[in-house]
Order: sequence, then C-alpha cells, then structure tokens
Amino acid sequence: MYYIIGTENQYKNVTDELLNYIPEKVCGLLHERVKTFDSYYGAHRDLEKDLGGYCAVFPTMQVTDNNTYSNLLKKHFIRLEDWEYQDYIVCDKSIWCEELYILSSDYSLIIIYPCEEEK
Repeated sequence: MYYIIGTENQYKNVTDELLNYIPEKVCGLLHERVKTFDSYYGAHRDLEKDLGGYCAVFPTMQVTDNNTYSNLLKKHFIRLEDWEYQDYIVCDKSIWCEELYILSSDYSLIIIYPCEEEK
C-alpha cells in the first residue's frame, strides 16, 4: 500500500490516516513538498497530465522489498539509483528516507519510505 499525494488538498484528505503510520515530522516534510508543488504548478492540476509532480509515500514497508516500488520506477522509466538526492529523516523511533527523482525539466517524483527502525 502506498499513497500518491501531489497537492495540499490531497494531503489534507489523508493526514489523519497517515499519522497512524508516519511520524509527525515526516508528515510535516510531506506537507512542505506538496505546498511547493501547489505554489509553482497550481493546486488544481492533473497529476498525470500537468507539470509539477507528486509524492509517493510508502508508510509501512521498506520499498526495497516491494514490487509496487519497482513498478512505480518502471512506470516512469527510471532506475533505483537515478535519484537526484536522497535524504534521511531521523525520528524518535525510526529513520525515513526521501528520494527525489527528476523525470523532466518540470516534473518530479518524491518517494518517502521507512528505511530503518531503531531497536
């Protein structure tokens, strides 16, 4: 299971559900990303047809073990190692990964997933 979130309205529609799986700090980062998409590309754009991009959030599983993640990369004709940047968000009990894939000059994909749980 994963969430496709490209606008602030989409984010607001799933925030309560996301907070069941994702630390507040990660939700805050996601919120900032979709606000940026809205600011530059419009809040009412079609994520598939218009410019901008979207975030794919995998709340409960590591994407490296997930066929859905691989299929998402294949959909956009990108490889795992093609990310523009990769960052880690350290939370109280987990570490999350954020990867940015530049798909064209005006379209990007941000993937957010848990990469490690503290033991």
